[in-house]
Amino acid sequence: MKAKPTLLLTLTALLLLGACGAPAAEAPVADVAQAITINADEFVSMLPNDNLTIVDVRTTQELQETGIIAGAIHIPLDQLASHLDQLPGKDSQILVYCRTGNRSSQAQELLIDAGYSDVLNLAGGIGGWTGAGEQLIPATQFFTP
Repeated sequence: MKAKPTLLLTLTALLLLGACGAPAAEAPVADVAQAITINADEFVSMLPNDNLTIVDVRTTQELQETGIIAGAIHIPLDQLASHLDQLPGKDSQILVYCRTGNRSSQAQELLIDAGYSDVLNLAGGIGGWTGAGEQLIPATQFFTP
């Protein structure tokens, strides 16, 4: 008995369509760093923390006018990409801050793009910090002759 060409084509089409609908093997999901912003109270609850690097990304003039968070290092945003060697390993926890949180958000993105996996941004920047009643170290103590 001869199969009808129409039946054969229909069966072939159904097999092909069924194969197309089969679930593909899922690719492994990479560990992707997320941009996390924390407020001053959350930041304070993490302190003291020897495993946390605090980075002030404001300009030198801004730092001189207001002071700096105790324990922070100063790397202005426009110099951060060329000073990554001043930071610990890419698996270390880093908190960045600026005046209002905008530049530190950019710094956070830059660090994540550079491969850092645990980068926090201080909500509201230095204003959020002092607004929560936290203190700054005067610039005269930070910049020693």
